[in-house]
Amino acid sequence: DAYERPRPRPRPGYGTRYHQYGLPDLVPDPYYVQASTYAQRVPMYNLRCAAEENCLSSSAYRSSVRDYDTRMLLRFPQRVKNQGTADFLPSRPRYSWEWHSCHQHFHSMDEFSHYDLLDSSTHHSVAEGHKASFCLEDT
Repeated sequence: DAYERPRPRPRPGYGTRYHQYGLPDLVPDPYYVQASTYAQRVPMYNLRCAAEENCLSSSAYRSSVRDYDTRMLLRFPQRVKNQGTADFLPSRPRYSWEWHSCHQHFHSMDEFSHYDLLDSSTHHSVAEGHKASFCLEDT
């Protein structure tokens, strides 16, 4: 009699009609970020949509910040590869995705990724931000 390993239980994929086994393993591409990063000074009034989605550093939400103030942004793209054995699926079912009228798209999770800018000598966080989910595309 051969030992038979128990099969993993299927779990429903949100927004899909199939079940999957295994786990996703998301790995960011640091070279893509490094090659495409730039700094940009932007007035707060141009960042209203980003502020609505809580995409700005926490200091942007202080009561002393006005529309005519400017923010120095560190901008970069993100490319993430799924090296896992299963698809990466949104954390919430499709019926609970949030519509953001400012950018005209749905969000399927609160945050896709979180970033900290570290001081090179102290390694303390000097700024933070995040990428809200909106269009996670399978390529």
